[in-house]
Amino acid sequence: KTTTGSTSLVYMAEETAEVTASSEEALPNPQDDTPATPVAVPKAPATPPAAVTVPVVPTPPPSSVLAPAESQSALSAFSLGLQGGQSRTNITEPGFLTQLNFTSGGNVELHFVQNWSLQLEANYISKGYRGIDGLTQNEANLSYLEVPLFLKMRLPWSVLAPNVYAGPSVAYLHSAKITQSGTATDTTSTTNRLEYSFYVGAGLDLLISEKISIGASARYGWGLSDINSGSFQADIFNRVLQVLAGVQFRL
Repeated sequence: KTTTGSTSLVYMAEETAEVTASSEEALPNPQDDTPATPVAVPKAPATPPAAVTVPVVPTPPPSSVLAPAESQSALSAFSLGLQGGQSRTNITEPGFLTQLNFTSGGNVELHFVQNWSLQLEANYISKGYRGIDGLTQNEANLSYLEVPLFLKMRLPWSVLAPNVYAGPSVAYLHSAKITQSGTATDTTSTTNRLEYSFYVGAGLDLLISEKISIGASARYGWGLSDINSGSFQADIFNRVLQVLAGVQFRL
């Protein structure tokens, strides 16, 4: 019995020694100078950040009254208008004073080329003069139906449109009279029925909408025909300065 127990102890000791030896083989030797082979760990590729597209909104230019107007090709070539104002009239004979009168009428305008137009008017206008002969004051009043035809050039700005114009005019005398010391004398029969004139002027239009504008203008007219019909009377010509305001409707 004693021998058998001793044998068992020897066998267990041998097994323990084998396990210990195998464990020591599995552990790394701290005195071993051979470097350990690094293990390469694959890197995941870096994902670039998604590009953010910002839409570019064009900045509109600042609005200005000096900006060119848009094309108005869709509008009619014709426009109708009304005008009226004050006239300061006199004659070429020296020694007479300016007389304050009025004018009013209508017009039709044909826009035939960009920035250019023809304007035909029909106006009722009073012309005349004042004079002082000693203590006597006399006054001449001549009423005409006048039809001028103007060639007009307009600068096509967006809100404000300056313009210049010029053209001839023909007028038909409706009535004429001279008043002296409160007594009126009809002089229609001694006054030429037809008068020819030439005008130059300038104005400024303000665009209210695509089809409506208001404006003001000033013009000066030279009478080209003698207002006296008598052959023994001095040649007298009218002179007119008009300041007008009006409204225009584009068809």
